Amino acid sequence: MRDNTNYAGRKYLGLVRCSTQQQVDTSIPDQLKLLRAFGDDHGMQYIDSVVVGGVTGSVPGARTDVAEIIERKNTADDFDVLVVQDVSRLTRAGAEHGMKLKYDLASAGIDVIFANDGIQTGDHGGIIDSVGFFAAQQYAKSLSFAVTRGLMSSLENGRIAHTLCLPYGVDRLLVSLDNKPLHVIRNLSDGTQVKLHPDTGAVLATFESERGSNSARHYRMQSNEKVVLIPGDPHRVETVRHMFRRRLIDGWAGFRIARELDDMGIRSASGRPWCVTSINSILKNPVYTGIGIANRYSQGIYNRRSKNAPKPSMTDRKTLHNRKKPKQQIRPRGEWLEVEHPLLRDYLDDLRDRAVAWQNEELKKQDPSRVTTPASKDRHIDSSYFLKGILKSADGHPLTGRTVGNPKTRYYAIHRGFTTPKRDKTMRRLIPADQLENAVLEVVREVLLSTPGLKARLVQHIVTQRQQTDVDATDLAKLESERTKIGQQIEFVIDSLGSVGKDAAKAKLQQLEAKLTAVIERIEQARATKKIDARSPAAIADEMIAKLTQVAATIQTLPMPTLRSLLTNLIARLEVDMATKAVQIDLVIPTWGNGNALCLENKAVQRSVYQAQYEIPLDSADCSYRRVGRTPCFDCRRTRRAA
Repeated sequence: MRDNTNYAGRKYLGLVRCSTQQQVDTSIPDQLKLLRAFGDDHGMQYIDSVVVGGVTGSVPGARTDVAEIIERKNTADDFDVLVVQDVSRLTRAGAEHGMKLKYDLASAGIDVIFANDGIQTGDHGGIIDSVGFFAAQQYAKSLSFAVTRGLMSSLENGRIAHTLCLPYGVDRLLVSLDNKPLHVIRNLSDGTQVKLHPDTGAVLATFESERGSNSARHYRMQSNEKVVLIPGDPHRVETVRHMFRRRLIDGWAGFRIARELDDMGIRSASGRPWCVTSINSILKNPVYTGIGIANRYSQGIYNRRSKNAPKPSMTDRKTLHNRKKPKQQIRPRGEWLEVEHPLLRDYLDDLRDRAVAWQNEELKKQDPSRVTTPASKDRHIDSSYFLKGILKSADGHPLTGRTVGNPKTRYYAIHRGFTTPKRDKTMRRLIPADQLENAVLEVVREVLLSTPGLKARLVQHIVTQRQQTDVDATDLAKLESERTKIGQQIEFVIDSLGSVGKDAAKAKLQQLEAKLTAVIERIEQARATKKIDARSPAAIADEMIAKLTQVAATIQTLPMPTLRSLLTNLIARLEVDMATKAVQIDLVIPTWGNGNALCLENKAVQRSVYQAQYEIPLDSADCSYRRVGRTPCFDCRRTRRAA
């Protein structure tokens, strides 16, 4: 209901808000005029106005004005009423946010009056306000849906470009609906725009900069016009080509390119020195190859563009509460829309094919829907020191690669973090890398190719392990029955004792829960055991021998990450005595549950595929160190391990 209370003499602040900077010159003055008229009609005393221009009402995190109003009340206490045009000017974030703002203001002693509705009084006042806040949000959602749908339609019909942010060195050619050139719009470094003749390039008009302004001063496209992207200022076009030459031919990175452009006196689109981000943004933008990508990013509050109909945005309330605007999200590549710009196809001349190939790889990295393997924490995954992480000293210290001398010679040495005390020269000794690596590979190859009775040993271990881990269906059923009984006991104790008795029987409940946890773990282990390869031990052994033979035949040609992963699983122990440089090697065979675990055919061996159920020991080797002249070498002798 409308409140007919006498407002005469009450002191008030006016709160006015608009969502965009373009509305500041029109909406803000109109709201101020309305609020002053409302105050005068009711005999109220005007104190001040709080102007919030260009701030959306749909993102609570963007609003600081209400907190500032409450702070003013607590410190100056020069008003007791806040007058707002209507509920939508206070917020469009929904009923929950609107009622929270009203509660916070009321707690500070501030009454909120909506000039169009007055103060809602009575028991139902809060319900009426909440309905108004809900309606304001629904209007915002409806408007978002309509605008998003219209933008997608214009994009598909070629009326607008794929981006509203014009790329560096690109102009907009405005054409009529029948594709007749009208004029060219070019952005300048100082923020101004010029309208050029499409044929002569003569300046037809100049538009003031919008930087630091709350008003719209740039050219606004008309309803009878379409946008075509074309190469821009020739100097900027040459600058872009220079960037791509430096990146694709000379291999320069963004920092070096930016520094060179600054040294040449060439400024960025904003007239300031170049930054690495701007350089990389240009290099990764496929518009310079004639392809624009729309719908790659989404920052919508309620909707995002999509074919046929807008899709709901994935923005949650937590994000809207903590940020001034929604976080920009990269959409899956399947939702991207590629738009051809024929007049930009030859922008890069002979560099286009290289740019397309390089940019495609960069775009793949941006696709959030791509399937990726976990990144290795090893920063030197491609290092030629493939025994790094495997080779350890007899004291257990890991050895890493080190290059010493001139000419450069490769060695393994204990990591500097473990070489304490510093005076211990033994700890700082160097192990020749090339000779040790060749000796290790030769031992591995020899053991894999010529281990006597290998099949029999494999079969014996497979049978033994199966006997140790075999759990039949009857045992599994017993475990599940025991789990059910324990669960029933816990429920009975809780139901019969109640909340008071539960504290007294806490120890008993903990015992039952621990017992239940142990049974569940045994059930999971039993179920996992049932998934073991059901083939005969002989068939599994034959397949393992075939794979190991293939490994031995190609071990010298495997890529470094693959070789390191393989040796990590085949070598159970690789230790070097730093005093004598003697090396001991223990080899094992991990057995796998499925036949395609190694994937050696495409050399895509990763450590994750070696999900060994158990290990089968193979032979060992002792390698003694000696020097032949000035050349170090390792003499390795195999030692048979007990089966």
